[in-house]
Amino acid sequence: MVPGLAVKYKQLHAPIIWFSSAMGMTGALGILWTDGPHLWVWVAALGLGPTMFPLALTLYNLRSRERSTVLAVSSFGQGMSYTITTIIVFLVGVFREITGGWEFALWMFFGVALLSALMGIQIAKNHFVDDELVH
Repeated sequence: MVPGLAVKYKQLHAPIIWFSSAMGMTGALGILWTDGPHLWVWVAALGLGPTMFPLALTLYNLRSRERSTVLAVSSFGQGMSYTITTIIVFLVGVFREITGGWEFALWMFFGVALLSALMGIQIAKNHFVDDELVH
C-alpha cells in the first residue's frame, strides 16, 4: 500500500516517514512502560514502524532521473542499511544475553525511530539525487 501511495501522492513522502517513526517510538515506549491486557496495542504500533521500508525502496526510483543514478543510490543505500541492520540485530542478541531483558532493544528501536523522524525532514525537501551530483 505504501509504494502506491508514494507514487500517487508525492506530498505524502514525509508524512509516511513521520507516521512510521511515531508508531515505532510509541510502540517501543508503550512496551517499556506498560504491561497487561492492552500490551497488544503497543506491539501493533511497533509493528507499524517499518512502514518506511517500502517507501525507501520506492524513493530510489522516484527521486532519481537516470537509471544509473537509481542503481548507484539503491546499491549504496541498501548496502549501508543492511550492514547497519545486521550490526543492530547482533547487538540486540548480545545485550539480551548480558542484561537478560529486552529493555536495551526497545530503547534502540526508539532511537532508530527518532532518527528516522529526522530523515523525514530531508525527504520533505523533495529533491532529485541527480540534481545534487557534480558532473
